[in-house]
Amino acid sequence: MTPIRTQVSAQSGPNGFVVKPQTESRWYEGITRPQWMVLLIASLGWVFDVFEGQLYNTLKTPAVTAVMGPGASPDDVKSITGLTITCFLAGGALGGAVFGVLADRIGRRKVMIMTILLYSIFTALTAFARTWQELAILRFLVALGVAGEWAVGAALVSEIFPERARTAASGLFHASSGIGVFLAAIVGMTIGATDWRAAFLLGLVPALLTLGVRAGVQEPERWTRVQGVESRGNLPELFTDPVLRRHTLAAAGLATVGLAGLWSTAFWAPELAREVLKGSGMTDETELRRLAGQAMLLMNIGNTAGLLCFAPLTARWGRRRTFLVYHVGVLLMAPIAFLGAQDYGQAVVALGFLGFAAVGMHAGYAIYFPELFPTRLRATGAGFCFNVGRIVAAPGPWLMTLLSQQVGGLRVAAVIASSVYVLGIACLAFTPETADQPLPE
Repeated sequence: MTPIRTQVSAQSGPNGFVVKPQTESRWYEGITRPQWMVLLIASLGWVFDVFEGQLYNTLKTPAVTAVMGPGASPDDVKSITGLTITCFLAGGALGGAVFGVLADRIGRRKVMIMTILLYSIFTALTAFARTWQELAILRFLVALGVAGEWAVGAALVSEIFPERARTAASGLFHASSGIGVFLAAIVGMTIGATDWRAAFLLGLVPALLTLGVRAGVQEPERWTRVQGVESRGNLPELFTDPVLRRHTLAAAGLATVGLAGLWSTAFWAPELAREVLKGSGMTDETELRRLAGQAMLLMNIGNTAGLLCFAPLTARWGRRRTFLVYHVGVLLMAPIAFLGAQDYGQAVVALGFLGFAAVGMHAGYAIYFPELFPTRLRATGAGFCFNVGRIVAAPGPWLMTLLSQQVGGLRVAAVIASSVYVLGIACLAFTPETADQPLPE
């Protein structure tokens, strides 16, 4: 006989906190097939979203070299590569704001289709770029869709799932990014190793997801209840309302620190691997490149573990305490990785733990940011906060290069730059605790 499960609803306690029942079912029990479908489609959208961005990071040097022609110097290639990355960051900041607003105004489902098509089509068109200007424009357009998809996906998952399952589902949504990183690395090392243009043509594959969105995604009931509200998607309200302004600034600060810190620490994992390998006497450039790429792949195991652990930890400890632990983790692991690692094995292990904290905290943004804003502004607020950090953090790699020159090398520079996480801890002083509370209506 199939056992009967009794579902006990959480009751509101003092100060609006939710009092959990004595006996709780597992978070995934009772989740409906349509809800699973939403999580699957949103996660796949984010997987390919990350895949598109990481694929360019893997193939940016051969791509820029090809469009600039054989007469381009290595310095010219580096300069134009940096410019294309800046264009991507600018597109991400704009896309997160614009499509977040649209998702609140016209619906999550329509905007998810728009953003997936946008980044899919323009990634594929990258294969036909003939000049660096075309490449830069295409990176900007790809980023519009990439950033917009995250905003609508985070809002959609948080609204579709019941309160008891929201944290786990949102955490899984963002943690799926680890799959995108692996896919990009594999494509870069296989197809991209011989034909970077063919690799970008794979960008069309995510467009097939739009069929799933059309068939399997319905608008959340929360959003349908606010369709007649004139202020939905009103971006200025994030700054005119005192409570929302506090939430927006604190969350945007967290995301900015997370992105700037990531680019100042974990972003330099291949360079650290190269340094320790050269220190051991290795000089073969092909082997150095291979092992540096391998270090990034192995580090992604730690990254993914950190992403997956954030949801259960924040369910137990609360949002603010979990963010605090991850920030402190980076502050501890950065000097261990960059100053303590003396050989390749030590570097890979230390970088894995560093990635656990530095990358893992990003799952918290998908969980936490939608909880800070009412339904009519949820995608607007979450998209703005997560993506505004791209612009503020954009000078990070350039500043790291200058800092390395001033302090005598990458290792010391990375440790100094990791101190930015102290600012993230300061931001937590201005954030509310939202664990066990219902989404604001």
